[in-house]
Amino acid sequence: MAPMSDRIRVAWSLRAVRPPIPSMPSAKAAICFTALPRTPVEKVTAARARWFRSQVTAADLALATTGQTPDGHPIINYNAVYPAGHPRAGTPILAMLQGTEIVHTDINAVVAGSDPMGTSHGFFPPGAFHPTPVNPNRDQPYREFTVIYHDEIGAVQAFPQFEDPVLKHTLHSVRDGFAINYGTGGIGAEILANRLGVGPMFECTECKYEEFFLSSWTIGDPAMVVDIPANAPCTPESIRLGTCTPTPGPKATKALYPDDPSNVHHAYLGDHTRFRIVHGGSKEHHIHHQHTHQWVHTPDDDNSTYLDSQALGPSSSFTLEMTYRGAGNRNMAVGDSIFHCHFYPHFAQGMWELYRAHDVFESGTALDGNKPRPRSSMGRLC
Repeated sequence: MAPMSDRIRVAWSLRAVRPPIPSMPSAKAAICFTALPRTPVEKVTAARARWFRSQVTAADLALATTGQTPDGHPIINYNAVYPAGHPRAGTPILAMLQGTEIVHTDINAVVAGSDPMGTSHGFFPPGAFHPTPVNPNRDQPYREFTVIYHDEIGAVQAFPQFEDPVLKHTLHSVRDGFAINYGTGGIGAEILANRLGVGPMFECTECKYEEFFLSSWTIGDPAMVVDIPANAPCTPESIRLGTCTPTPGPKATKALYPDDPSNVHHAYLGDHTRFRIVHGGSKEHHIHHQHTHQWVHTPDDDNSTYLDSQALGPSSSFTLEMTYRGAGNRNMAVGDSIFHCHFYPHFAQGMWELYRAHDVFESGTALDGNKPRPRSSMGRLC
């Protein structure tokens, strides 16, 4: 993704298109759905497992809903297909497979061990996974997040200061240089956006340096693609030549790809979760590090070692199964927790994402035309 579209974005534009992310599967409750139109990584799952989207738009959720529970949660038909007249008529709405064909290329999923509409409610057969003290109920459906680390990227930077002969060396280690899932969020463009008075942080007088660049509260969600980037009217060519000056203020009115617009992995508190960590490059080593959450090195071992960091070499991969019920971990922490490469230059150059644990049902928010939110609410996600 080029920095002009994915690095500079507004928090309130995501708020306007917040996708629904219902709760863990049962025939009487919403599922968790993901949609990200990129090439899928092969899922490492038990035989006869079923994959479902982990996030969808409010429109798709409505098409798969057959009613409501007494407390207002949708009752989901996991096997629903798009109706006649729809551009995707006959294609599953939530199921990622139709027969043997992949019809939704999401990199995140809800993985069930059986038909969620059946008597097993999506659970795997008893004993499919060895229970341990830190993960006693491993036969339940789980969220699966695919996280692909890359080597250096060749992105056009967001502002001409990155090409300035005087500033170029100083800003080199904070440029958009490393990515996860093709999205980057380097600290340099965020600081410059604040100093230039553009983007969601345009009027944040207390935004200084590292303390604000990892927060959706001040800068919006990482790697978001919006309709009008904060560096408009700059173009890639004018940035390279150093001949552009962004007009002041926020500009975006909405996020694009609303079913999954940014580098944020969504779950509900207590959702059993597995991360598939993949190195898609051939050169750099990385250290995958998660805040707030832990896993064990060998999930089938009752006495395995706790980890919150793990080395990742070129072309390698591993699975992290979050302990103590998954999202929120043992402390049941609600909200955002960051994960990133622990090599600081990689981290500062954009190699980070967010794991967001929700504690209330997210039904989606309708767009208010193509208009920014009022000035008093700019830059806020909640």
